[in-house]
Amino acid sequence: MAGFHQRYMQSNRALRAWTRMARTLDVDLIAPQHGCLFRGKAMVEQFYDWLDSLDCGIDVMEHMYKVPA
Repeated sequence: MAGFHQRYMQSNRALRAWTRMARTLDVDLIAPQHGCLFRGKAMVEQFYDWLDSLDCGIDVMEHMYKVPA
């Protein structure tokens, strides 16, 4: 799941804004498009924590935009 989120989430700032918003909701289940279900409040919180620590988007792609030596 890391590779997907790193490529498809636009930036750390956007991802952190989403997790801040999502934590205000009463969520018991997260069903990603691919992978296992995150079932129960503890697993949902663990998923949010993981997202909050993930570097993604432009924040990890900047190294790609350099002139080769």
